[in-house]
Amino acid sequence: MTDTAAAFLIGAGEFSYYGIGKWISPDVDDVEMRWCPSLFERALGRPMADAVKTQDGVWKRAFASGTNVEFDTNTNKGTIEWADGQ
Repeated sequence: MTDTAAAFLIGAGEFSYYGIGKWISPDVDDVEMRWCPSLFERALGRPMADAVKTQDGVWKRAFASGTNVEFDTNTNKGTIEWADGQ
């Protein structure tokens, strides 16, 4: 899930939302089962700027919380370096 979350954060703007699973859930239990606290319960803050693509195809973006995100378009792998170090 980190790869897709990183890709999302590279391009996310105001009123952008990230989620996984079915769009229409039959009940709250289904939503709770899909909830991922390591992604959805962290402070992120506003983006410091638009993402920047390096010459080697890696997109980078920083957020006000101190979190840094990268997404490599060559491998479709993303990393999220959370400000809290976890």
